[in-house]
Amino acid sequence: MPPSRRARCSEDRAVDRLRIAFVAAEVAPFSKTGGLGDVASALPRELHRRGHDVRVFTPLHGTIDLDRYGFVPVSFLRDVPVTLGHLRVCFTAYVGRAPGTDLDVYFIHCPELLFRRSIYTADADEHLRFALLTHAVFLCCQRMGWAPQVIHANDWHTALAPIYRRTIYAWDQLFAATRTVLTIHNIAYQGVFKSRTLGDLGLAEHQDLLPGDDLGAGRLRFLATGIRWADVVSTVSETYAR
Repeated sequence: MPPSRRARCSEDRAVDRLRIAFVAAEVAPFSKTGGLGDVASALPRELHRRGHDVRVFTPLHGTIDLDRYGFVPVSFLRDVPVTLGHLRVCFTAYVGRAPGTDLDVYFIHCPELLFRRSIYTADADEHLRFALLTHAVFLCCQRMGWAPQVIHANDWHTALAPIYRRTIYAWDQLFAATRTVLTIHNIAYQGVFKSRTLGDLGLAEHQDLLPGDDLGAGRLRFLATGIRWADVVSTVSETYAR
């Protein structure tokens, strides 16, 4: 290949390389209840293999064996404060590697909300648990000084990422060029909560952006809100999309 053509190809690869923040409630082999965990493991690996700058964010569940994987806390991501309505908590991010790769996976550790003996619960604060995870992605990026071009959310648990980017974090130029992708793995689970949780979620001042039929029914659906505000919505297959 002529040198000029080689240079152009090199430049094309550099332009195509994306910064992707991938967030999911479960990531195999660390945590898994079904297909979401598998996809959240395989897709970031493949994107990373193709040269993209991918960083995965997921909860440090109580089911994860810390000693087995050797995660280490990130010095500048310790005791990061988050306010959720009247609740103020802190999280610390631990980093590990997807087995057999050099792909960084960041585990959000918040004993009050995330470190429980099951990935999903029927607890009254379930909405806060995953709102915290979603906030943590933005807060980690801020402290990293890393501007993701894509935030890739998955299922209802992280479906508030698109509206958070447009509201709570809209002031930060770090996310000015960030676009959001929401992948639906299981549409049967919508993440439905009472509308009184809007204050906890930081959305009380943004009710005009929420589905009116939901508010009229006294509820908020995480997934419906994500579908409404994501730049791109995808599913795990063409059949499922139909």
